[in-house]
Parts: sequence; structure tokens; C-alpha cells
Amino acid sequence: MGDGEYPQIVDKDTFQSALNRKNALGGTREQDSKEITYLKNIIYCATCGNLIHRVARSGRREKWNCDNHCKTAEFFDDTTLFHKIIGTINEVIKDPDMLNTSETTASYAPDMETVRKINEIRYFFDQSDIQFKPIQKAIFDCVQSKFDCCDYDATTFTEPIKKYMATHSPIDCIDVELLDTVAERILINSDGSISIRFINGKEINSEERTDTDYADTSTACQNDN
Repeated sequence: MGDGEYPQIVDKDTFQSALNRKNALGGTREQDSKEITYLKNIIYCATCGNLIHRVARSGRREKWNCDNHCKTAEFFDDTTLFHKIIGTINEVIKDPDMLNTSETTASYAPDMETVRKINEIRYFFDQSDIQFKPIQKAIFDCVQSKFDCCDYDATTFTEPIKKYMATHSPIDCIDVELLDTVAERILINSDGSISIRFINGKEINSEERTDTDYADTSTACQNDN
């Protein structure tokens, strides 16, 4: 429309008409709720391992899908996804023993770089003129390298999260604090179910449920947002 030294390209009415059309087609994007923002960083495709993305569509249902176009047997909008997450969490709250697992992951397998650093320390101590600073740095580097080669035993978290879940009331909405405390990631499976992988390594599928009905909870959760 012309501003200071810039020449006018369109008249005011044309500019306003274009602006109105732009706003009608979408306008300013609505900000995601804290629940949506959190879920965008924890939901993965069980088929390929990629993060699942949420696509918001004007005038239509939103969709959670995989960028690799992995197919699922069910359409995942917010209502479907929330319903499955809430239902699965409530099953675990009702029966924390579902979190029991006998799998252990603790192991130590030094790589070639770690072996090199161990030998470097031995070399320093074989010298007649031992220098403190280089040895100190070598030891710290070696410790870090050894730590990086360790797989901790995630099952040590089983009893703490069982106690946490046992004292938690059933949820009727996505509870970010709860999920952030106990869940490592959420997986969308090709059969239309979801699995929650807890921090102790246990995966619980949304189909592992009793007859308790949580059908209306996800809608209530969305209305709150």
C-alpha cells in the first residue's frame, strides 16, 4: 500500500481483500496445549521407529501419522489417541503388578576407544616422571568412556513406579506430570493399538485391559484444553 519511501503496489481495498482471504484460509495458527506439545516428543511409530507427527487440518479432524507412511488399522486423531493412553494408564493404576518384568539389561561391553584409554593410563603409570594433570584427565576420560559403555538395569525402577502408580488416582485427562515420571515413550502399532514403554523397560499394550470403559474421558480432556 506504500510506506514512506516504498512505492504503492496495491490499493487499500485490494490489500484488505487479500488479508481477509488469508485469514479465512487459516490465519494465525492456534497454539498447541501442553498435552499436545508433550505428546509430540514422546510418541513413536512402532513399525519404523520414527517420531509420529500431528497434522492439524482446518475444518477436519487432526491426524497423528508417520512421515514414513507406515499404515495403522485405525485413524489416530486426538480423541482416539487420548482414549487409548488414558485407558492404558488407568489399567496400570488399577493393577500396578502389570509393571513386573524379569528382563534385565545391565551389561558392560568396552569398545575399542575405552580399551585405548585404559592402556593410555597404564602407559602414564609406567613412566618415571609421572605428571598429575595428564593422568587426572586420562582417568576422567576413561571413566566417562566406561560409563558410556554400560547399559543400566532398568528393572530397578519397577518397585518405585509400582508404588507411585498404586497411590495415584485414575485419570480422566492426559496427565503430563504422570507420563513424564513413568513413561519412556509411547508407540503406535500397526494393528491400531498403542503401547506405553515404562522407564523399567516394560511395554504395556492398550489391548491389555479389563472391561472398564474410559470412552468419554478423552473428549472431556480435549474440552478442558
